[in-house]
Amino acid sequence: MKALFFSLAFVSIAALASAQHRKEAQASQDALVGTKSWISPPVPMQGSRIVYEETVDVPNKLSKEILFKNALEWYNYNYKTGDTRLTVENPGTGKISGTGVIKYTPTAAGIAGELPIFFEFDLQIVDGKYNYKIYDMYSIDASGKFAYADMYREDRNKNPQVSPRWGVRYRYELLSDMNSMIESAILHLKQNMQMNSGLANN
Repeated sequence: MKALFFSLAFVSIAALASAQHRKEAQASQDALVGTKSWISPPVPMQGSRIVYEETVDVPNKLSKEILFKNALEWYNYNYKTGDTRLTVENPGTGKISGTGVIKYTPTAAGIAGELPIFFEFDLQIVDGKYNYKIYDMYSIDASGKFAYADMYREDRNKNPQVSPRWGVRYRYELLSDMNSMIESAILHLKQNMQMNSGLANN
């Protein structure tokens, strides 16, 4: 934001001009990319949080012990890094909880290098089925740490009187990427949980 303070008398004028500039810039961007064409995909919300959750019956009715082992392999092979950890690993109760991260390189968002998608997850496993819950996704870009839920609310609840933190296209790209990455992680989890042992091959 430009702030040109020639004298105290011009502070309010400068503020009004800056606000008008932001409004015109946003309108220009909306016209350029087409606001109606850049609509982010719907994501599952529980209250104010993005939460992907489902109870899955395993077709071959594997035991809790095998499912627990498969779940650990899914996590350790894909998401265990120096920045993530398991907070619960209890084979007796069938509970696994922890944090994970997906790193990828956006192709069109104007971000240099990798962008991390951090998330939390819970798995509750019993004989023949399990419940997964993936939630509280956040990332870090040039503006700092942000929650994808905040970005999604801004995208869905546009207020013309409030300057948006993100541009229309930027929101669309990052929310679309996040949704695709989490759905891919869920698909891999489902494939892996059906294996008698080891990781899924596809």
